[in-house]
Amino acid sequence: MTSIVPYAHTLFCDDVRHEVNGKVSFIGVFAGPLKLLEAPDGQPNLPLFQMVMHYFEPLEYTDKAVTFEVKVSCDPEFEIVGTLLDEGSRPKVPVPTMGKPPFYLTSNFIVPIPPLRIIEECVLSCTIFIGEDSIKGGSLWLQLERENDEDRTLI
Repeated sequence: MTSIVPYAHTLFCDDVRHEVNGKVSFIGVFAGPLKLLEAPDGQPNLPLFQMVMHYFEPLEYTDKAVTFEVKVSCDPEFEIVGTLLDEGSRPKVPVPTMGKPPFYLTSNFIVPIPPLRIIEECVLSCTIFIGEDSIKGGSLWLQLERENDEDRTLI
């Protein structure tokens, strides 16, 4: 029998809007590599955008804290860390709206990514930590396009 493990996925988009009727709109969702243009010296070429994490774990999986870390491979000083679930914060019984077993607890979190200057191709990635264990939360390939680059097809 396969054990049920936590999983996560991440959306990268320009903006997240919460509407009065409870809907959430994701504006300008990035699909595939994000192509950045060179900017004048010192100017950011990656504007402010949002990273939306959705984390799922089986109910009663653990009661450990769930934290995350966001890094950019070409900038070792850039790091955003935060907490999705505090230790001891999970419900003790299934909530009626959780559907049929196996019941999942979910946590959604929006992380604003500040404007950055990207000078080489790299990856922005999110790792989620459940106690000492970790899972990949998602990544976004940042491609630098130069004015003299020929049009190329990415596979």
